[in-house]
Amino acid sequence: MRGDEAVEYFVVGHDSRLDPIGRNILFSDRVLGGFATAEEYEVAFVREGRKLEYRSVIELPVFLISEEVREILGQYESNLSYKTVLVTDQATYAQAHFCLIDVPQVDCISRTHSVIERGIIKQVVLDEGKINGHRMFWAAELPFPGLIVRLDVAEALLRHSMYGLSIRRILTRAGEV
Repeated sequence: MRGDEAVEYFVVGHDSRLDPIGRNILFSDRVLGGFATAEEYEVAFVREGRKLEYRSVIELPVFLISEEVREILGQYESNLSYKTVLVTDQATYAQAHFCLIDVPQVDCISRTHSVIERGIIKQVVLDEGKINGHRMFWAAELPFPGLIVRLDVAEALLRHSMYGLSIRRILTRAGEV
């Protein structure tokens, strides 16, 4: 990639056509606190009367990715730290492994190009100058959950059959002055 080329970024999240499953799961406060507070290996349980439905991404109440997604991301970020969350359905003995990942949080939302009404960001535009070449990151103040990834990472995810995964392009602008 040449230095003068624009880089495209995408938001990885839960496919909104499917019911979110995060509210069906009881997470510990450590997991809800995110990567910094979770143990290396955590267990969460499906709420009584609910069932475990597999998804590649759980957005809320905490952002988790499947092992398969983590493996793909690890190909692009060799030092990607993660913590495992085993989700167990005690009624059916089904289990699914998810991961909390440790990626940088970047303050990169363009204040001049994003559409902000009454303090609420309606349309997000990223300031490329503040991204500093990160392949994946959390955007500070992003009004919705989602992991931001560069085009090459998004393409790698799309090459695999990921159930419940959504990838949407996010607008960018060259660095602001």
